[in-house]
Amino acid sequence: MRTLRLLTVAPLALALAAVASAQFDGPAPLAWRWVQPTNAVSTGAPLVVGETIYTAMGGRVFALDRASGNLKWRYPQVEAVNGAFRSPPVLVGDVLVAAGDNKIIYAVDPSNGSAKWTYNSPSPVLGQPVAVGKYVAYATSDNKLIALDGETGKPVWTQPFNIYDRIQGQISSYGNGIVFFNGKNELLSLDVVSQKPNYRRPARFGVLPPGAVPVLLGETFYVASGPYVVAINAASGTVKWQENTGLQLAHAPAPSANGVLVVSQDGEALVLDTLTGDPIPAMKGRPVKLGSFPAVRPSVAGSKFVVPTTNGAVNLFDPGTGTLLWSYVIRPIGEVYEGGSSNTGSGRPGGGGFPGGGGFPGGGPGGGPGGPGSGGAQQTGKLITSLPASGPAVLAGQTLLVPARDGSILAFDKDLGVDLTPPTAKQLWPTPGDVVSGQPPLELIFRIQDEAAGINESTIKVEIDGQDQGFTYTRDGYVRVAFSTLANAGSGTNSGAGTGTNQANATTPSKTRSNPTLQDGRHAVVVTVSDWLGNVSKTTYSVVIDNALRPLPLPGSDQTGQNTGGRGGPGGGPAGGDGG
Repeated sequence: MRTLRLLTVAPLALALAAVASAQFDGPAPLAWRWVQPTNAVSTGAPLVVGETIYTAMGGRVFALDRASGNLKWRYPQVEAVNGAFRSPPVLVGDVLVAAGDNKIIYAVDPSNGSAKWTYNSPSPVLGQPVAVGKYVAYATSDNKLIALDGETGKPVWTQPFNIYDRIQGQISSYGNGIVFFNGKNELLSLDVVSQKPNYRRPARFGVLPPGAVPVLLGETFYVASGPYVVAINAASGTVKWQENTGLQLAHAPAPSANGVLVVSQDGEALVLDTLTGDPIPAMKGRPVKLGSFPAVRPSVAGSKFVVPTTNGAVNLFDPGTGTLLWSYVIRPIGEVYEGGSSNTGSGRPGGGGFPGGGGFPGGGPGGGPGGPGSGGAQQTGKLITSLPASGPAVLAGQTLLVPARDGSILAFDKDLGVDLTPPTAKQLWPTPGDVVSGQPPLELIFRIQDEAAGINESTIKVEIDGQDQGFTYTRDGYVRVAFSTLANAGSGTNSGAGTGTNQANATTPSKTRSNPTLQDGRHAVVVTVSDWLGNVSKTTYSVVIDNALRPLPLPGSDQTGQNTGGRGGPGGGPAGGDGG
């Protein structure tokens, strides 16, 4: 059952004005990527104030230039603090405040990073502090609230305020109130000056997601509770409306003047009307499948929404059409392996450095024609090909900022970034020009990459001798073209023609043999792909088939060894040496 009340006009007008001044309308190139290697990654969204981006990473607070990503200052300047910052800083008046996991609250001057004050907390800090007027408030791990004067760092109260029913999730604020959930799933507001409750009859929820937080838009808090989205009057704590989405919600909502977006634990997105809670007409009550699970809570980007998922994708959602406009996969910087290992061999990794079959760990064949031995160093872990976001995306003007789990911040901007380079398509298996059997389990495996704007999956096309081939594409960037004798009977030919369909949304390699086997002779293989900005690449390879040869095992199978690299291929020059 839904209780309806109208939002006041003024907050919505302000929200609409904010949307008009900050827009991100579609695919944009990567303008810059700032990285601070650390094992303690901040889990929130960067703070944006004007042309400056503030973040806290490892043992320091950083200020970056929005246009270039260049460092303006860092605190401390010389030696990092004895601890780590687990959340971004907040601005309280003219002071930047960040909480360390060493039980110290740090305050610095946002203009130059000079120290203002520090406060030793009696207990570890729970989550991110919040600004409450001229005060900064935070929760502690032993279920207490502490408020400090933002200018001086002195405690506002004589002693911490005990929450006997426990604090859960992330605290928020409205006016002079510290807003939080207790262990009874009630939404409470505590006046920072009087220490008296602001809500006479607090709303109680059936279930709350991990890390629950009430998200404020204008005069309304939006809360996810099981399948329900609930709108709460921020001043009184009373329910304005609630809507059963039919989904098990994973994170707090992302409210805007254009709608309220929620994501389910299964990776489905739905947008509700901000005023009534009804599903917006463009979606017709049907959620959109994201192809993966939500990594962090969604956020607003002008008139659009950004939903990061666990497969490393940053998805841009348009509530006007109910569709995804863009999906960019965050890649690691360089070759990174699970467990922290890296490629240190003198030769390139076997098979062009691509992972083996299944999850692709391991080597493949050795180097190309006429080259030296390829091989490569033995790797101790699986190659990491994508990174999820570490916190919600945030819009700075028209620059979309996305924090990643490697400690980097990616900035996408149509004006600041330039992308005239098409994607690359590299054949990894078999080595281009090799003579191989066309019999199963032969697969042609390619790696497609575009670091600037990302791969537009719908544009991928594989042709052999001018005829389309069926394939699977994974978010790891691998295209696999498989062949089967079963497909020969249906096609009436085994010349390389295929009528398989593009399975570009697959998230794991498919073993479906959708293409007829190849006849003897040389075959031209063409891979066509475009990025989201329309830059197109068309790459041609050749494969020579001799069906008198033994079938070629798939990379990573028992027949090809275990992560030892391959043998150098034949060619016009000296034969390659053994990998090792």
